[in-house]
Amino acid sequence: MSLTIEKCGCGNENEGQNYGLSNCQVGINVAEDAYFMSVNKAAGGTNGIQAGDTLNEAYFDLKFKAEIFDDRWFPIKGIEDVQSPPVDVKSKEYPSGRVVILSNGIIKTSFTVPVADPSKYGKKIEARKCLTDQGIMYKDRDGKLVGQTTSDSTDFGPIKIIDGTLDVQIFQKTDDDDPHVIISFQHSRETSTSDADFIESSSFAGYSLNSAEALNDVNITITASTVTALSFTIKDDWAGYKGGVAAGGLLAYLDIYNNDDVAVEPATITEPTAGNYVATYGSAVTIGDGMEVRGILGAYVQLDFDLKRLIGVTLDAA
Repeated sequence: MSLTIEKCGCGNENEGQNYGLSNCQVGINVAEDAYFMSVNKAAGGTNGIQAGDTLNEAYFDLKFKAEIFDDRWFPIKGIEDVQSPPVDVKSKEYPSGRVVILSNGIIKTSFTVPVADPSKYGKKIEARKCLTDQGIMYKDRDGKLVGQTTSDSTDFGPIKIIDGTLDVQIFQKTDDDDPHVIISFQHSRETSTSDADFIESSSFAGYSLNSAEALNDVNITITASTVTALSFTIKDDWAGYKGGVAAGGLLAYLDIYNNDDVAVEPATITEPTAGNYVATYGSAVTIGDGMEVRGILGAYVQLDFDLKRLIGVTLDAA
């Protein structure tokens, strides 16, 4: 199934000004998931959907699991209490009675995300604060994808967030409240209201946005490094200090490098227990070499894990 984007918004000054509702009866419901992303892809072009794209599971997997950061969509599931209070138009009135519109206003949007570890989750969101060219899409309660279309209706992409306005408030569990974070940001009134548009779930070829999941970061601990072998443990990032759930099954997606950035071909990599790995070298490495585990170059996203966090952790061979 392919998609033809039809914008249900304004036309130019002389067209699209009639108010019949027959062509645009479907509206936008309350948002329940959000997707942060760059407005433009790394190689250029809108980081969204183009007319004629086939919107199936494989298509969305490439969005949510993109190797390149600027091409990836980052889901935030189960958002609550979405707020976008109206803003007044800023104007100036002259003694003659002439009124000049100075600004259509800035809208501050916020929503709440219930999460068990708000400190760690909030820190991950805060990492986006210094990024530029950021945007957001939503999934509403009816499964529609909400964003905006370009003026020529060829691309459907994210709503632009004003640079530097992303903020995160962290709330720990108390006797009277659940742990959560409140995420807020600002965007112009034009891009958030007049240009808002949506794609209905019926345009998705057997796919539901409910199945979209964020990637997990991983942490690595190198437990032993000799001239003949390297032992290490990989866990997910959602636990306290030295905690985490074992990230198993990654045997086929790991490489070993020395501190000269040279790949060391292991004779074998085994996984005696889930998340615990042993790489045995085909030939001995040099004493003092700093040995490092990496995801396979160009294929860092595997089994819902982003393996780029492995890079930079070394232990000298002894």
